Amino acid sequence: MVGGEGGVHRMPLSGGAPERLRGADGLHLTAWPWAAARAGELPDADQNRLANLETGQSRDVSLPDGVQAPAPRTAPG
Repeated sequence: MVGGEGGVHRMPLSGGAPERLRGADGLHLTAWPWAAARAGELPDADQNRLANLETGQSRDVSLPDGVQAPAPRTAPG
């Protein structure tokens, strides 16, 4: 998915309707329980918020002063 509103859902193994996790709006799951928000809509956009979906803790993140983000990757060909 490129861009999009994000959000993390859970669904019982027994089936049923998916349920959007509270506090996960705009986030994209990275590795449970961590989710991150992107600063832009491109898939390589810098992440600007990190959240622990188990504890509900969230914090803004940014590159340290003087550090530049790598150039976005391009598709081969």
